[in-house]
Amino acid sequence: MKYVKGTLMILGGVFFVAAVAIFIKVYFFDLKALWSLAATNTSIAYSDPRPWFIVTSVGLLLGGLLFGIGLALTRTTFATRYSRTRKEEKREEADKSGIHGASAAPKPVAAPKRRAGQVADKPSGGHTGNAPQAGDIVPDEGGTPGPTTTH
Repeated sequence: MKYVKGTLMILGGVFFVAAVAIFIKVYFFDLKALWSLAATNTSIAYSDPRPWFIVTSVGLLLGGLLFGIGLALTRTTFATRYSRTRKEEKREEADKSGIHGASAAPKPVAAPKRRAGQVADKPSGGHTGNAPQAGDIVPDEGGTPGPTTTH
C-alpha cells in the first residue's frame, strides 16, 4: 500500500504544480495582453484564456484529489493490520490472565510400567548387576522369569 500511497501523492503533486504553472502563465501573460488590448480599444486577434482557466481548474482539482487520497491511505494492508490487532488482543488477554506469554510448567511423567513378556530397554551405562539387558524378557507380575536370550 505504501507504493500506491507514494505514487498517488507524487501524481497529485505533479498535477498541482503543472496547474499552478499554467495558471501563472495564463494570468500573468495572456490576461495582461488581453487587458492591454482592451485598454487601447484595438481589435487585434487574441487567444481566449477561458479554456486555459478550465484546464487549470481541472488540474488543480485532480491534483488535490490525488494528493488527498494519497495522504489518506495507510501504509499497511488490511491483512497486516488485522494480524497485528489479533496479536495485540492475544497479548492483552495473556496479561489479564497472568500468563505473560509463558507456558505452564510441564507435569512430571511417571515411567511406564512393563508388562509380562515385554522386552526391557537397554541400560545407558552398560550391564550392571542383575539389571536386564536389551533383548531380555522381563518377568511377569508373579515373579516367574520367562525365557532369556543371549547376546
